[in-house]
Amino acid sequence: GRLRKRSSMRVSKEQAAANREQIVHQAARLFRERGFDGIGVAELMKNAGLTHGGFYGHFDSKEQLMAEACEYAISVTGRRWRRLVSDSDGPSMDTLARRYLSKRHRDAPGDGCVLAALAGDAARQSPPVRAAFRRIPRRRGRPAARHALTPDFLTRTLE
Repeated sequence: GRLRKRSSMRVSKEQAAANREQIVHQAARLFRERGFDGIGVAELMKNAGLTHGGFYGHFDSKEQLMAEACEYAISVTGRRWRRLVSDSDGPSMDTLARRYLSKRHRDAPGDGCVLAALAGDAARQSPPVRAAFRRIPRRRGRPAARHALTPDFLTRTLE
């Protein structure tokens, strides 16, 4: 008999990279919503639209994904804040604080501040996860970074 050539189920490098990016994106959102221990690999992969079996083709461990998801969330948040303050007429610190302390931001932890959502959990995680938080860029010397969150400032902001 004839041998049939098996079709390849392999995905292209571009698709593999897109799949990995989707996993990291979903993990960053879900970890901020539920905490590191609040979601397992199978549900993470399902939310990324992929099968559980494909996880270890992208990551060595859940801890590796946790670290990458934190770095991703920190990067996205940093770009968002830099974009807000980069305009020459950039928003005031009051505007930034109002946005950060808003009901909308509070009620959407999956799209919110990774530090507020996960810093407590991160302190009890593996070294790679803790290292992701230590790599947060320090912005000393910039006007927004020098602004003290004094009680008077917070009272004005929350009024």
